[in-house]
Amino acid sequence: MNNLTDIILASAKGELRELDMDDNCLIELNENNSRTIERLIENDRRYHFSKSEQDFLKLWEERDHNLSEDDWYFVVKAIAAENKTRTADRYSRLFAIYISNTNFLERLQKCDLSLVDDMLKSVVKKGGRNDKSLASKICKYISQWIYNGNAYSINDSFVRGVLPYYLKKYGIAYGDLEKLSYVSFIGLIAELESKVRVLNKNQIDHIIWYGYKSDPIRYEIARQLGKQ
Repeated sequence: MNNLTDIILASAKGELRELDMDDNCLIELNENNSRTIERLIENDRRYHFSKSEQDFLKLWEERDHNLSEDDWYFVVKAIAAENKTRTADRYSRLFAIYISNTNFLERLQKCDLSLVDDMLKSVVKKGGRNDKSLASKICKYISQWIYNGNAYSINDSFVRGVLPYYLKKYGIAYGDLEKLSYVSFIGLIAELESKVRVLNKNQIDHIIWYGYKSDPIRYEIARQLGKQ
């Protein structure tokens, strides 16, 4: 083992130490790693059936699947708080207004990826913050909770920090990820899926999110290499 491998293995925890690594000692996008990551997520109490999910499902049943604007405000705030997304209450209210006054659930059920961009545009137009992270998390989690869907991926600064490394590795052209629409962002992950072949978008999303979230050294290496 070289010094870099030693450093990474020293920082990695548990089974993350056993993941297959590429020539840069970063996580390979392969089936073996995906199986390990999915098992770790499934057994990690922090992410399996979270408090925001429990609260939502309880409210969903109590209201007979018909939530008010105030209910959605509660849900948005819960998602933001649990994911440590810094969103002022007045901005959470704008998301709730959009959800309760549009065909949000219908579009979510149809896996309409443009929904994230449309919701965010509405929030910004009404004076809200351009919170790409929260918009994507709202769609991802509510889609999972109600429809068991996996069409949406999280577009936050953490994922945008790691993704360029893999886009470069697989020869995928991309622009400024900070300026991309959600549809374009998902398009890059779909292109990565077609290059990797053995993993779907959700599996790739989980490797990047979970595999690097608990390993700051590996994350920083991927972030720096993605800049070069």
